[in-house]
Amino acid sequence: MRKACFYLKLSALSMALITCNRQGNQAEFLVEGKPQRPIDSLFFGIRLGMRDHDFYKQCFEMNQRGVFRQSGGTQVQCVLRAGFSNEVIFRFFPLFENSNIQCVKGYFMYANWAPYQPQYAASKLRQELIITFTKWYGGNLFVQSPSEQSELLDIHTYTKVDINRKITVQETADGRRVEVLFEMMKNEK
Repeated sequence: MRKACFYLKLSALSMALITCNRQGNQAEFLVEGKPQRPIDSLFFGIRLGMRDHDFYKQCFEMNQRGVFRQSGGTQVQCVLRAGFSNEVIFRFFPLFENSNIQCVKGYFMYANWAPYQPQYAASKLRQELIITFTKWYGGNLFVQSPSEQSELLDIHTYTKVDINRKITVQETADGRRVEVLFEMMKNEK
């Protein structure tokens, strides 16, 4: 019941605040009746809608500078220190649609995580991430909703929508990681 109520509210909010108006090839979003350009910026020069070739080029350049490195398979990894109480590992990789980034899935975790050290718990990192993302991206605040696991565990999903960029944050049930999804909301004709 709580889930259905939240999703109904989120849908109503999205429909009330965000509609799309196509003029030529440039998409515009109407927010409270005012045209807005789509938001595509994510992090380290990576953007929603970015071509796959440009993504790989950016990753190569960031790797050369020592910011990114490969981490298991196709994941990209970087270590973050600024804005966090402890060193944080961020691993991610985008999903492409028609050779463009449609969304980026990833997770954050404290580098020194251990189940017996509460200072490295995912719940603490989630709080730090929401503060950090609010500083990085500005705009709307995160909205809390029950997660699929909230019936059994005290875990919630936090969602932030700014024009066409949606960010979803949720800690994992094992208390180790915080999963993040950056996605481009589709234009409605």
